[in-house]
Amino acid sequence: MAVTQSGVTYVEGKQLRSFELARFEDVDLATERAAEALTLTKINERRRNGHIWKYFRYNSTGKVVVDIYRQSDTVTSIDIEIKSRSSRGMGSLYLRQVFNELAEADAYLEDWGDEARRGARPGGGGDD
Repeated sequence: MAVTQSGVTYVEGKQLRSFELARFEDVDLATERAAEALTLTKINERRRNGHIWKYFRYNSTGKVVVDIYRQSDTVTSIDIEIKSRSSRGMGSLYLRQVFNELAEADAYLEDWGDEARRGARPGGGGDD
């Protein structure tokens, strides 16, 4: 399956970090659908003011820890802990599935560039 990402992903220490051109609510839903697609079991979730922490288990000892943060109205970051070799692999696979889910839901904000170049905020009024 081809994956199209509308953002940037990099490794920083023991975190796989991704900044996506997608709304926070859409990323939240995509992370749930990705977990379902990979048959991960949610073991915990915490929410606080534009920030969600999700904990999924993929076997008796392995877990995927996901940190979703609203950076702006149109940018959402996704951080995944990659402390072990297996969590690095499963975390990478999970993130790829999140990208698939965002693309299938048509949740990527692809047309923001033209508006931003004109000085407008994405989705908002600007000087035309």
